[in-house]
Amino acid sequence: PSDAGAASAKEGRATDEAKAAHGGTVEGRYSWSQTRETVEVNIFVPEATKAKAVNRVRVTEEGVQVDVSGSPVLKGDWEFKVEPEEDPDWEVRSLEGRHVVRLTIRKKPLPGGLSVVVR
Repeated sequence: PSDAGAASAKEGRATDEAKAAHGGTVEGRYSWSQTRETVEVNIFVPEATKAKAVNRVRVTEEGVQVDVSGSPVLKGDWEFKVEPEEDPDWEVRSLEGRHVVRLTIRKKPLPGGLSVVVR
């Protein structure tokens, strides 16, 4: 490959890494994005899901659980600690043609604003 091609490939990888640091999609289960202060998680749910079907939205310092119609649609541990909330900010909405439960979480201060994606 030419030097220009190698440089272009490096730039592409750097751009992909930057995107991954600020958001992405995990196994078709949810997508996420973040700022230095918050992380937004969009959990993919069936098209007919209404807000009243969301039985549980639990956010602790170390983990998260969201249940729809009695079944967990997301359950896991944060990679880094977040601010626990008794009444987290969430909504059911459409996003890019899919129904999601959008959950917005405040991060605990971290050096460099590291990611808190669910493991």
